[in-house]
Amino acid sequence: MTDVDHETFLKSFFTRTDAEKIDEKRDGLQISRLYILIAGGREQFVNLKFPASPSADGLMVASSIADD
Repeated sequence: MTDVDHETFLKSFFTRTDAEKIDEKRDGLQISRLYILIAGGREQFVNLKFPASPSADGLMVASSIADD
């Protein structure tokens, strides 16, 4: 996603889900967070990657995997 305020997105993500952070990795330039949540009765993993600095330009990437 481009042109997304990362903090606003994260606040909205937590307001709309019951996500629990289970892992976080930082490499100085990027933060990668892994969450688990229940959506539609299924366990789902969500990985969010975004710039480590709020003022840095960069993409926010969101991916998810759901269990059958």
